[in-house]
Amino acid sequence: MQTKNYTRITATAIIFGVGLILSIILAKRYTKPIEEVVQAAKSVALGNLDHDIRTERRDEIGDLAKSFNYMVGKLKEERVLEERLRKAEHLAGIGQFSMSIAHEIRNPLNFISLSIDHIRKKYEPSDEGEKEHFNSLILNIKNEIQRVSQFAQSFLEHSRPFELNLKKMDAERLIEEVLELVRVKAEKDNIAIIKELEMVPEIYLDPGFIKTCLYNIILNSFQSMPDGGKVTIRTWVADENLSISVQDTGQGISAEKLSKVFDPFYTTKNGGLGLGLALTKRIVEEHRGRLEVKSIEGKGSSVTIFLPVNKGK
Repeated sequence: MQTKNYTRITATAIIFGVGLILSIILAKRYTKPIEEVVQAAKSVALGNLDHDIRTERRDEIGDLAKSFNYMVGKLKEERVLEERLRKAEHLAGIGQFSMSIAHEIRNPLNFISLSIDHIRKKYEPSDEGEKEHFNSLILNIKNEIQRVSQFAQSFLEHSRPFELNLKKMDAERLIEEVLELVRVKAEKDNIAIIKELEMVPEIYLDPGFIKTCLYNIILNSFQSMPDGGKVTIRTWVADENLSISVQDTGQGISAEKLSKVFDPFYTTKNGGLGLGLALTKRIVEEHRGRLEVKSIEGKGSSVTIFLPVNKGK
C-alpha cells in the first residue's frame, strides 16, 4: 500500500514537473514575442520608426509581427510624404520671396554697370600701358557684374530650373580666374593659398555657374579665418569624377550645424543670407554632380565638388 502511494506521488510530481516545464516553454514561446511587439509599439509611439520585428513564425504571433511591420512601414511613408510637403511649402515660400527681391538685386547692378562705363570714358589714362591695365580692370568688373546679374536672375526664379550653358572647359583655368578675383582679399586677410592641381581632362560645364560655386566656397573659407590661415585647393580624377576640393584651417563647424549647411537661408555668419552653399549644391546637382562638406570644429573645413567627366551636352 505504501509503495502504491509512493508511486502515485512520484507520478503526480513528474506530471506536475512536465506540465510546469511545458508551461514555461509555451510562455516563453508566446509571451516573449508579444513583449517584443509591446516594446516596439512603445518605441514607435515615442516617434522612433526604425523598429522592425524579425520573425519566421507562421502562427498568430507571426501574423501580429507582420502586421506591426506593415503599420510601421506605412507610418514611415507618411512621415516621408509630410517631410516632402513641408519642404515643398518651404521652397514655395522661398520662391515667392526670391521673386520679390530679384528686381531689387538687378537694379543696383545695372546702376553699377552704367557707372563703370562713365568711369571708363571720363578717367581712362592717356598712357598706353596704364590704359591697357585700366581697361582690363574695367572689363573684369563688367564681366563680374554681368555674371552676378545672370546668376541672381536664374537662382532667384525658383519656379524654373537653371539654364546651363555647357562648354568644354579646363578646370585649372576656371580656378585661376577665381583666384585672381580673391587674390587681393587673401593678401589683405593674411591668407595663404596653396594649389595642388593635378592634370585633369576638360569637361562640359557652365563656366559662369561653376565659377560662382568656387567663389562662394573660397569666400566662405576666408570668412572662417578672421586671423588668417591657409586655403588649399586640390584637383584630381577618381571614379569617373573630376574633384575640386577647397580645404581651410578655419574655425570649423559643429556636427549639429553641419547637417543644416545646405538649408536655404541658414547661416552661421553675421549679415549672411545663407544662400551660398544651398545655391552651390543646386548648381552642382544641375551638372549631375554632388557636393560634399566635411568639418571639424576648431580645426577647419573642406568642401569638395564632384563633377562627372564623361557627361557631354
